[in-house]
Amino acid sequence: MNITDLIQKGGVAMWPLLFLSILALSTIIERIWFWSRTLLSEGQILNRIMESATRNWDLAAKVARDSRNHPIGSYLYAPLRLENPDPEVFHFALESAADEQLSLMKRGDKILEAVIALSPLLGLLGTVLGLITSLANIQLSDLGTSSTAGVTLGIS
Repeated sequence: MNITDLIQKGGVAMWPLLFLSILALSTIIERIWFWSRTLLSEGQILNRIMESATRNWDLAAKVARDSRNHPIGSYLYAPLRLENPDPEVFHFALESAADEQLSLMKRGDKILEAVIALSPLLGLLGTVLGLITSLANIQLSDLGTSSTAGVTLGIS
């Protein structure tokens, strides 16, 4: 039995389930790629920026600017690019950069939440549609005969 036969037997509810499965899988793969890339490089980037900051703030800003494609680099570059900031502006720059990075880190969460909520409902809909189809095939004169044995295929 190949996948197209399985989808045909599953009925109408299988197509949205297939779409949601592909959507969830692509989101999961993207999140794995994002987090593995982020977690593997964050320590090195942070160490380079901190070492540069002990020597020269301008050098630390340059290192952070070069690392802006990583969350920690972008987060630290926001306050370091400012010219002589007071502590309040420095703190505000850190907060706004943190908000921006958190939204990037949470990307895909709503998609996965929707898949988690919709998939069981579509499975239940498929079960109900299968029951309706199976029970519609039973005729009153066939009750108790061997011709009703096929009904259980639609229920399971």
